Amino acid sequence: MLLAACGGGHASPSTATPAPQASASAPAATATVTGPRTITGMFTEPRPSPADETRQLGPLPETFQVWNGTSTMVYDMQTNKEIDLGPGSLGRFSPDSTRMAWIASPKPPFGTDELWIIDLRTQQKQDLGAGRLATFIDDQHVSVAIDNNSETIDLTSHVRTRVAGLPAFQPSNETQTPDGYVLRSSGFDPGKDNSFSLTDPRTGAVLLQFEASAAVPAGKGTLAVATTGILTGPAGPNGYRHATTNVFLIDIKTAKATFVATGSVYVQFTLVADDGYVVWTDNYCDGGHTRIYDRRNKKITEVDATLWPAAMAGGLILDGPFGGRALIDPATLRYRAALPPGVGDTSWSPDHRYASLGQYGGHGGLCM
Repeated sequence: MLLAACGGGHASPSTATPAPQASASAPAATATVTGPRTITGMFTEPRPSPADETRQLGPLPETFQVWNGTSTMVYDMQTNKEIDLGPGSLGRFSPDSTRMAWIASPKPPFGTDELWIIDLRTQQKQDLGAGRLATFIDDQHVSVAIDNNSETIDLTSHVRTRVAGLPAFQPSNETQTPDGYVLRSSGFDPGKDNSFSLTDPRTGAVLLQFEASAAVPAGKGTLAVATTGILTGPAGPNGYRHATTNVFLIDIKTAKATFVATGSVYVQFTLVADDGYVVWTDNYCDGGHTRIYDRRNKKITEVDATLWPAAMAGGLILDGPFGGRALIDPATLRYRAALPPGVGDTSWSPDHRYASLGQYGGHGGLCM
């Protein structure tokens, strides 16, 4: 392992907002291999990677009212409308982004309170009875905790089926690529070295296996990978050490790596990418700056800000730990939408049109 885990109940945004399974069937995979391959062309030795330009981030918009800290809220980022659903939990969205489930309760930890569903298209609300810690299994089924077990609710028939154990969230160390492959990590924390595999769910074949600090889908046919780190300098008062990591784009079909830049790691290293950009923040826990690599012109822009890029959302950067707080255009560096300042954990619909705030159990920070 490269670095010690950060403290608290969960260490990265991936554990704050478990993503539901996609409602649509996975697209057909295109690469054909007979067994797992090793990526060629990756190296860990640092190389000078100066930015081509440095730019300022645009002003943070104040679109929504300050959150009262207790209500379950729904925010429509397209229309700038907000819905106050009264005291309750953080909402969880359906895979098709049309509905949201939440628990109506005055405060956490939530006991046996009321499970509600809202249709985001009509704003019609429905009480589904007792429950806590609800999440969508698919578009038509919700899993809700009852005591130390759970029930699966059919949203069409309203039949509740008892299931042993708590609601089963999708493992946060698995990500589906645009090609329909499954990228799996042995761990959960960015900044730690992990084992990664890329598999074809149609056949179970393992296409790639490699060690890295981070790996994410980067559009069709490509992964973005941050290599295992090289420690630099002595440990600080808290025991952490700085390190370097090299960012590459990996062609899935050929398993060949293309160098992007050398990054700097301190406690955490977050990496996101899509067809147009690769985004990361150097030394997030030590006053570092965010960098954006434009895949079209191969230039690096350093942003005079320390962002936590949580995901790429329809060509925008979803910024903020523990779920994300704002959408930023990587080309203009202007905010497209932002939640009220000072919020804690958040959740977003898979299409990133809607966001939710609500009461949530405590946990440690990213840099503890």
